[in-house]
Amino acid sequence: MMPELYRHIATETEPRHRYPALVWRGILKLIHEALAAIDRGDIETRHNALVRAQEFIGWLDAAFRDDLLPAVAPAVHAEHARLNRLLMEANLYNDAERLRQAQDGALAMESMWSRAADLVGTSLEGRWST
Repeated sequence: MMPELYRHIATETEPRHRYPALVWRGILKLIHEALAAIDRGDIETRHNALVRAQEFIGWLDAAFRDDLLPAVAPAVHAEHARLNRLLMEANLYNDAERLRQAQDGALAMESMWSRAADLVGTSLEGRWST
């Protein structure tokens, strides 16, 4: 489930159709935090940031409405799984390269969801579930 702070921020500042992009931005911030922690040798901060990023991806995956985009649903779920695997491996092996790969994928997802929100506007607003 989305942590309360992010839920509050999302509901106060962004329309619901922008939630996925907003969450991806949060994931990118956590990845950046983890990369900085790797540089500093701060294992605890790295671990906590990556676990939180994985939780967000899990929330996005569970919240994805396959019925709204059935043609792309398998690819979206596969990308979520790939990014979660990269984050887990980056955490397990203290691997900045895997983390950069995850960062690239998360950036692509944020960009895709931002463009999608721009295209659909509020037309899906009533069909989004939280």
